[in-house]
Amino acid sequence: MYYIVEIIKGGPVSEKVMEIGQQIGLALLVMLMAFAFYNDINRLLSG
Repeated sequence: MYYIVEIIKGGPVSEKVMEIGQQIGLALLVMLMAFAFYNDINRLLSG
């Protein structure tokens, strides 16, 4: 993703932008894991 932004922008992205991108990616991963756990527990309890 950063490479695409670098091609469009014409230069390297800043460290701050890379930090924000990593935080967003980590948050999405945690939300996906929470959703999977919720589905698993819901399926176990509902029979």
